[in-house]
Amino acid sequence: MKKIVFCLFSFIIFIAAGNSSTHACSCLAPETDDLRILVKKDYKDSTAVFSGEVIEITKDKTAMRLRVKFRRDKSWKGGVPAEFTITTADNSAMCGYNFELGKKYLVYARGEKSALRAELCTRTAPLASNEDTKILDKLNKRKTKFSPK
Repeated sequence: MKKIVFCLFSFIIFIAAGNSSTHACSCLAPETDDLRILVKKDYKDSTAVFSGEVIEITKDKTAMRLRVKFRRDKSWKGGVPAEFTITTADNSAMCGYNFELGKKYLVYARGEKSALRAELCTRTAPLASNEDTKILDKLNKRKTKFSPK
């Protein structure tokens, strides 16, 4: 009888463990390869778009998030201050972006202005030789040119 109970219990544990679902980050492939269209879409979907250097990274152990402090070089959207902090998940499986201390990035940040976050599935990328900046400069010139005074 003990053997049957043990086998039944083991079977239930095995089935329950197999049913647990995990959610991994999954980015959809873009519908086009036209860089202008891709940049405009991410620009529109972002709360802030800026370039800057990572000057500090700290881990929030309770929320499984990283706090990434930037020194801003340029802002195309969102008017971020000279130094500020955004968050990202602490691993790429949860769509966190892998920032490195001392490196410069072009960041497409989302969320509330007071709680910006970077995500893996945006156009966030190292700044060096990034073609997005030319398109962003043109976008800003057009917006400034046609904005009411």
